[in-house]
Amino acid sequence: MQELYGKLSSLVRGYPDPTLRMYVVENLGKPIPPHSKYYHAFMHMRNELSRNTVFTQWNPQKPWGPRLPANRFAENVRMARAQIELERQQVEAMQKAAQDAEYKAFMLRQLEQMAKQAEMIDGLLRELAKEDNVVIANKLLDPEPTTRWLAVQIAGKKRLPLEHNLINLLADRHPLVRQAAHDALFRLSRGTNFGPDAKGTAKQIASSQRAWREWLAIQTDARLSATTPTPMTMK
Repeated sequence: MQELYGKLSSLVRGYPDPTLRMYVVENLGKPIPPHSKYYHAFMHMRNELSRNTVFTQWNPQKPWGPRLPANRFAENVRMARAQIELERQQVEAMQKAAQDAEYKAFMLRQLEQMAKQAEMIDGLLRELAKEDNVVIANKLLDPEPTTRWLAVQIAGKKRLPLEHNLINLLADRHPLVRQAAHDALFRLSRGTNFGPDAKGTAKQIASSQRAWREWLAIQTDARLSATTPTPMTMK
């Protein structure tokens, strides 16, 4: 804005015809509406240029009247081009300001929507946490991916014995559900990690599932051994 003001000041001082100088001053900022954030800046610029014209050009000892240059047509063309360029810059500035406002409004709507979704998910988690193991197991098979994801979160947080269901979900068609199932198994196994990677192929996922099932079989056998009573020796 300061650079533009400097160019306009130089233009006003350097052109001897006061009629055309006043034309520039009078038309400066006309395309800008009063509600624009640039309006007051252009009005201030207009007043400064007007005062500059009076202080530098008015002479009470000399008759008022234009002193035309030798090539008036070429000078008028130059002035017209300068005015067109000024208006083009004003339009570009207004378009950019409108785009910025539209982007800010869009981001605000997105943030409000995300806040509502987060509140809804938090409420669903609290409700689902009150359910028993059978309900959670059924929710892991729900056709809605959001419901499966929520059930996985509860299974991992409450350490529910639903490892078999979680291993099946490692091949879920939704990446977020797959990742949540892996995180829950990692938690339930207290740090054991057979994958798969978040970007694993179908073959890698199947290999990870086999490893997890072998691990689960070992854990199941160990639990059964710990709970089976030792037979009494016959005397």
